[in-house]
Amino acid sequence: MIDKMLKRTSCRDYKKSELSKEVIQSFKDIVNSSPTSTNCHHFGCVFVTDNKLKKELSEIIYSTEAIDKCSMIAIFYLEKNMFEYLEEKTNSKLDTNNLSFYSTCLFDAAISCTMLNDAAISLGYGTCYQGVVKSFPKEIMKKLNLNNNIPVMGLLIGEPNSINEVKPKLNKVFENEYDFEEVKKRVDEYDEIMKSYYSGKSNKYKFSDFVSSFMKTHNEFLSGDILKEWTDLIKEKFKI
Repeated sequence: MIDKMLKRTSCRDYKKSELSKEVIQSFKDIVNSSPTSTNCHHFGCVFVTDNKLKKELSEIIYSTEAIDKCSMIAIFYLEKNMFEYLEEKTNSKLDTNNLSFYSTCLFDAAISCTMLNDAAISLGYGTCYQGVVKSFPKEIMKKLNLNNNIPVMGLLIGEPNSINEVKPKLNKVFENEYDFEEVKKRVDEYDEIMKSYYSGKSNKYKFSDFVSSFMKTHNEFLSGDILKEWTDLIKEKFKI
């Protein structure tokens, strides 16, 4: 399993195939058994396997071809509806007006999504995380009947049609204590490694090294107007 995880790459090229009922049930069991903070179950997940619905989602989310061709996309969301029901059931109020509550919901969803990813890899499937769902929250909420539940991440699963080369990764691990000078050294070394990696490769974002790709990714895809709708929903629903 460790070897499979080390060789894991994002798969965006899938064969058109369906998951068996047994595999889908196993994946459901994995998500439901993932650890949650104080057993509070702050998140939920919708498995989208219907081809028509996947096609409709592909027209909303711009990773279009991959979503259309994969066997399943799992959409993880923050479970706001259940919170409201619990308030009604107990005639009391939940304190969601803090960053700790919101981050706990998000972390629990991320842990479960990662466990689902690892389960899929163990069975030989390709996977691809879809943080891009945060860019289209209202359309996804409507399409999946999520009501007040806010989508936070997705995961594509399917039979790979092709497998990408493993991309070099930055060493982010320290033993016993953090060393910022070492961070700078590692970044400089990694920048050179990625220059070599991108050299001669075609990629739609025209990345040429780590530093410029980091700045471009954060400024264009992880901030500003592209996530405004999602951040406004988080502020509205969680009163942060």
